[in-house]
Amino acid sequence: MATFMRVFGTTRTYGLYSGDVHDLEKDFIFASNQLLARHLELFDKNEFDYIIIDEVHHAAASTYRAIMEHFAPQFMLGLTATPDRMDEQNVYELFHNNVPYDLRLREALENNLIVPFKYYGIHDNQISYEDVDNPEKMRQTILQIASSLHCDFIKEQIEKYRQKDKKLRCIGFCHSVEHARLMAEGMSQLGYECTYLSGSNQTGERLKAFQDLQDKDKPLQIIFTVDILNEGIDIPSINMVLFLRPTQSSTIFIQQLGRGLRHYEDKEYLTVLDFIANSYLRSVQIAMALGSLSQSGTVDKRTIADHVRTDFSAIAIPGLEIHFDKDSEEEILRSIEHTNFNQINFLKADYQNFKEYLKLKPGEFPMHTDFLNAEVSADLLRYTRKYESYYDFLEKIGEPNVPFFNPDEVAVIRTLSFFLPLIRPYEYEIVQALLEGEKKEAELEEICKQSEGFDIESFHHALKVLQNQVVFTHTGSFIPLIKHEGAVYTLTFEVATETFGNWIKDLLRYGLERYQIEYSTKPGLLKLYAPYTGPKAFMALNNDNMFYMSGVHYLNHGRDLCLFVNLNKDSQPEERLKYKDRFLSNKILQWESQTETTLTNTKGLRLMKQGVAHIFARKVKKEDGIETPFIYLGEGSLTNPRVSDNPAHALLFDIVLKNEVPEGYKYDFGIEDVDEKKN
Repeated sequence: MATFMRVFGTTRTYGLYSGDVHDLEKDFIFASNQLLARHLELFDKNEFDYIIIDEVHHAAASTYRAIMEHFAPQFMLGLTATPDRMDEQNVYELFHNNVPYDLRLREALENNLIVPFKYYGIHDNQISYEDVDNPEKMRQTILQIASSLHCDFIKEQIEKYRQKDKKLRCIGFCHSVEHARLMAEGMSQLGYECTYLSGSNQTGERLKAFQDLQDKDKPLQIIFTVDILNEGIDIPSINMVLFLRPTQSSTIFIQQLGRGLRHYEDKEYLTVLDFIANSYLRSVQIAMALGSLSQSGTVDKRTIADHVRTDFSAIAIPGLEIHFDKDSEEEILRSIEHTNFNQINFLKADYQNFKEYLKLKPGEFPMHTDFLNAEVSADLLRYTRKYESYYDFLEKIGEPNVPFFNPDEVAVIRTLSFFLPLIRPYEYEIVQALLEGEKKEAELEEICKQSEGFDIESFHHALKVLQNQVVFTHTGSFIPLIKHEGAVYTLTFEVATETFGNWIKDLLRYGLERYQIEYSTKPGLLKLYAPYTGPKAFMALNNDNMFYMSGVHYLNHGRDLCLFVNLNKDSQPEERLKYKDRFLSNKILQWESQTETTLTNTKGLRLMKQGVAHIFARKVKKEDGIETPFIYLGEGSLTNPRVSDNPAHALLFDIVLKNEVPEGYKYDFGIEDVDEKKN
């Protein structure tokens, strides 16, 4: 209530409905769910215009359900930090999967809504995680982890990194109940007050342990647990987390990490000790999860390797520290270099981890929109980049519950999936509208005008794209999705079954919601530092010819010049094609033109006359067999043209960018710190 009073001031009145206080004649009423549920008969279903339910992950409880079923407000909003519950209740379904705002971990850290963390990846040569799928081998590994020698090593690390002036409030994540029990016994013998918990403990036992850990006057210091703390439970006072198990799931890692990031009294940060042993492949997955906190969100192999080498300094979040010790760093870098993370077994493992995390009912599997609703979700685009659609990926891995669609329906799914990630909303909005029936162009325009920054030229271009009236490179099954007959537009395909209709609607909703997160704030046709393929860049600029081949493209009758730069040319077999493209600073990109370009021929004169270009850059053309997108760096001025020493005749330009490349992209593009170099 104090927060509402601070925001709205004296323009509103405020009251409580709790205990003996029943202030019902106020603008804003703050009520306990128990009291309100007991006296619903006192309230008309339309009593409130707006209802906010805090901690809505408890909505499966009978009191919350009774309240939600009784009232019919104009708007009902649920707030929760842990929407993904352990009790198989789907909070999203209660709100028809409508998520108006999803605060991501980086945003929460940047806005000081949670505390930062200090992560230490610790090489552990006492433990081997080889062949841990063998139950007997895993049991032997657990005995190694819980041995007195290894407990001494864990104690050494705890004492090295703990906050000495505060009570130790620590959670240790273990592989099994036996592991948790042995760890509690071993660490107790070293002087720590410990207990262990699992899913078999009663709620009362768990709560008492949580309260004892939180209470500064109680001796409990460490709780060893198996699974209960990655399922919607927080102990705000936690100041240290131990990872003692060889999970390769970055999903579970981020989920468990988040349990310790709540603010609490004088808590400044969370210390995370990750005992890596020889599970370097798992550590690569963790490095990728941590790397996703960067401003670019880039998780390609080369960028992650740069992050590991530089202690993730490019993430640039105040108070956040990530360190791997030297031995771990070397092994992780070696693992990154030799592992193909686009292999089907890795993609399938990520999918299965996420599916288990969602705790779906039997027969269910993650839909497109499920990948939007969780901080720890895998990136759906990893599947669509390797295969033509999420549906194709599910078919490939043999997902038993995926529905059957005929070839015509699959072609529709693949064509819609080509647009992901959306660089503008109009294609999806038009198809979404036509699912309801035929529409005139003016009606479609009115619908699309609801999008922020509506551009009429882009709208008309979207109509052409959907009718396949443009030329572009696409190796898949692209078909026209709409047709223009007389005065109206209709779909070219039939939605013959509810299952197919629901699939298409879910795909459209996923694309539009992801667009709102990633692209909707762009002031023009292109968004600074967003990823684009060549054809997607041409589409964004409304060019009818979306055929991408080389690095230099003049669009819209020469009005726009786009330069596509591959910074690493190691894959080029011919020396003459290894252009001298590199950043001289975070504002100047040295770019070498195509061959057969001179100061006096047509190609060279045209470049110099154009003067300004849209600049797109990427580190490498392909990673593990998958083409990587370019990052849009904004406009740049082509300055200082000069003859290159390329024997095939080329020019060098210094492209002065309109916008400095932010610090968070420094390692993505190999930008050297010029001042440091001079020193």
